Amino acid sequence: MVLSVFGIVVDSIGQKSNTQAKLNYNGINFFNQQTRWIFSKNNFNFSIINSPEDLKNITIGIINPLGNYFGKPLYIYSDDKAVEYELYSNMQSVAFRIQPACLNATKCAGDYPIKTCENNFIIIEKSNETGVTQDQNCLFIRGQEKELQLLTDAFLLKMLEIN
Repeated sequence: MVLSVFGIVVDSIGQKSNTQAKLNYNGINFFNQQTRWIFSKNNFNFSIINSPEDLKNITIGIINPLGNYFGKPLYIYSDDKAVEYELYSNMQSVAFRIQPACLNATKCAGDYPIKTCENNFIIIEKSNETGVTQDQNCLFIRGQEKELQLLTDAFLLKMLEIN
């Protein structure tokens, strides 16, 4: 009896690890590797934390596509280090360089350069407002802490014209 219970538990663990290991979403193959969904677009590799299926109901307006970032400096200000890391890891092969910066001196907590919306600039802010908006070359990702990762993943798919 003990061995049969052990067999059921081992069998169910193996089944869970194989579910949704691969997903084709809007013509792109996503591969689930532990806690990330890995995919390729335009000869670049990307990864997101949330399944693209979980992001399809997040509406994002018009934003700059991937080509707007290619070979240019990208500046980032973030209230969330995990989301900031995800942007760095996804944009490092696209942007010329990535650097922390501030949009204005009043909100700058570090010794970072002050940049404007004439520069490619992604600002991630904890806020009661929720959404992703574009103002010139500034992209604002705003939401409560638990929403920032979802919004960032949705932004990446939108920028890549997948969602």
